[in-house]
Amino acid sequence: MGWQRVLEMVTGLLLLRRLRDAVVAWAEAHDVDGVDFLTLYILVLFAIPASLVAAPLGAAGTPAGMLALLGACCWFLDRISRVDRPLARPHPVRTVGTLFVLGVLASYVAAMSRPITGTELNSIHTALIMLCGWAGLVVIAADGVTSHDRISLLVRRLAVGVGACATVGIIQFVTGQALTDRLSIPGLSVNTILPTVAPRDGFSRAIGTTINPIEFGVVMAAMLPLCVHVGLHGTGGLLRRWWPTVVVVLAVPFANSRSGFLALLAALVVIFPLWPAPVRLRACIVGAFGTVGLFLLVPGMLGTITSMFSGLSDDPTTTSRTGSYELGWAFIEHAPLFGRGFMTFLPPYRVIDNQYLGLLIDTGVVGTLALVATFLTGIGVALTARRRTASAELRSLAGALAAGISGLTLSYAFFDALTFPTAAAVTALSLGLVDALWRIVRAEHFQAPTTEPARAVVVAGDGLRGP
Repeated sequence: MGWQRVLEMVTGLLLLRRLRDAVVAWAEAHDVDGVDFLTLYILVLFAIPASLVAAPLGAAGTPAGMLALLGACCWFLDRISRVDRPLARPHPVRTVGTLFVLGVLASYVAAMSRPITGTELNSIHTALIMLCGWAGLVVIAADGVTSHDRISLLVRRLAVGVGACATVGIIQFVTGQALTDRLSIPGLSVNTILPTVAPRDGFSRAIGTTINPIEFGVVMAAMLPLCVHVGLHGTGGLLRRWWPTVVVVLAVPFANSRSGFLALLAALVVIFPLWPAPVRLRACIVGAFGTVGLFLLVPGMLGTITSMFSGLSDDPTTTSRTGSYELGWAFIEHAPLFGRGFMTFLPPYRVIDNQYLGLLIDTGVVGTLALVATFLTGIGVALTARRRTASAELRSLAGALAAGISGLTLSYAFFDALTFPTAAAVTALSLGLVDALWRIVRAEHFQAPTTEPARAVVVAGDGLRGP
């Protein structure tokens, strides 16, 4: 029986190598690299509503999630089949992020070591599938975006995707209709409650192609610095470069979300000092006139926004969040190190609306600190890359990524971000871009151009060493 198992493993590895060789050959023949794959991913992420999934996979079955999982599998196939490649230089974000993956796996062991319901078991397995997809985005971006020109192209395409999602949100705000609920794709079904544009104080709350106004607001706020970067350093005319910024700026208040405004504040606190003085001046002027214009064109919006922050003590969502602390602590005390299992504290038990508290329950102190360390590493590496590069465009991009990740880091304290597919994907993609930027800046710093163009998503060269 043991020899049969060995034979099956050897056969499986041979088949995986054949599959990997076939994919690489196709990619080389069609001149496909990691930027092309991520472009397709961005298109799927923002064009197809996140509420549509392949039913057998549940929450992990969004088209974008399945595509990310495919990319992760291709990357893994490349790693196990090319054993002759020297070890690559470590990527800081990916290295620290590995600690979060290990913390999640430790929580899985903890979950399997206690009595667990079938629903919790399904949830943790689904979460592990999603984690593989997020990891795939990080490593594909880190290894597949290998030059200044390619990362600039990908960022411009990302801004277009965000701008398209924001445009849908603006239309939803104006018409009061979700629009995305009319889209039907064969093979996909609605996994969550059918997306609707819920009202708040008489205003429709935009959701774009996400599944919730909170998620929409946070994603728009976190991506705004990147859109401004494209406006400053993109190609083409004014309209082509700046329309993503304009629609994203409008989309943030149209989401009517406290979490979105707080994420925007955190992003601006980081990016504003990093902008050149003329840019800061123009931003203040445009921001002032834009704010006045918005409140004149949409009467009552100012009162709605101020009421979200002035009446916090009486707001049911705020009291729900604070009321979760005592309950959460009771679970944390039972498993403080590794938690009860990643994403096993289910919404029917209680909606936490705080990803960090949820992680303390699910993955313990180890997993939570690892995720926070990953975020802080991403911000720190981006700012370090900004100091080291001589390129004005890369300096701007580094600041935008640091600001975006800062906004996401703060927003995780106000909603269950990892259960929202678009927010989690944007987080992973931003972290992967930081690692890609780090490698590009290192190559620039040591005057060593990237030597391995990383064909397709399966070829994961470091770019600082030869094959």
